[in-house]
Amino acid sequence: MIAAGAVVTKDVSAMSIVGGVPAKVIRYLSDEEKGEYEKYESISN
Repeated sequence: MIAAGAVVTKDVSAMSIVGGVPAKVIRYLSDEEKGEYEKYESISN
């Protein structure tokens, strides 16, 4: 996930939250959050 207004200059690893200028990893999603994210993604596609 990428925060609004973030300037991404390099590859972003999957399941991480990045933000800032330039974008930096804020944190990684926990296993519980990954499950919720994947559930949402399967519904939206």
